Amino acid sequence: MFVMMSLERNPISTALPVLGLTPAITALVSMVMIGEGLDGWEWLGIVLMMTGVYILEIRPAQHVLQPFKEILRSKSYYYLYAALGLFAMSSVYDKLLVGKYQTDPWVVLFYQHIIYFILFTTFLFFRKSPILKVVHSGKKHILLIILIALLTIAYRFTQLEATKLAPVALVLAVKRTSILYASFFGGKFFSDERLLQKIVGAACIVGAGFLILRNVN
Repeated sequence: MFVMMSLERNPISTALPVLGLTPAITALVSMVMIGEGLDGWEWLGIVLMMTGVYILEIRPAQHVLQPFKEILRSKSYYYLYAALGLFAMSSVYDKLLVGKYQTDPWVVLFYQHIIYFILFTTFLFFRKSPILKVVHSGKKHILLIILIALLTIAYRFTQLEATKLAPVALVLAVKRTSILYASFFGGKFFSDERLLQKIVGAACIVGAGFLILRNVN
């Protein structure tokens, strides 16, 4: 919810590179909360992953540090701070639930989506969005909404399963490769616009994947 509120108020080209910091922040939170540390190569992989995300999203007209300058100056990025912190903490609690307490991922997903429903219903109420208008808008794209819902449940389930086996920060770092896949299959990667920049960003993400997963059997 905070991510969407941030994107509503800020340029996507500025917000997305900062959201690429999620794996590093999660690694720090997991070290403090559950003592789950990373080795030097894994840290290097996370940094390389964040660099790749940043290179893919930064625009030619922007100064290299412009996204971070805008964040430090603007109060509208408070939603982004909240999103980063809450996402890191929720990921660590996911790790505790499915790892330490051996909770079935389907049970976690079930209660998560009940809470999501309550939160978004409350959000719509305070936004004063007419329910009938929301339902009418949904009917136009009902098949696409159902498909997205199924894919969302699938990726959340596989993420929970992966969290059982690996440090949560590494799971999130690998998850960030979805930006590369989205660019590839969306046809944007092979467009002439910023092709060299995209190749460099993609190379960073792929290289980071090899570093992060090099010890996985």
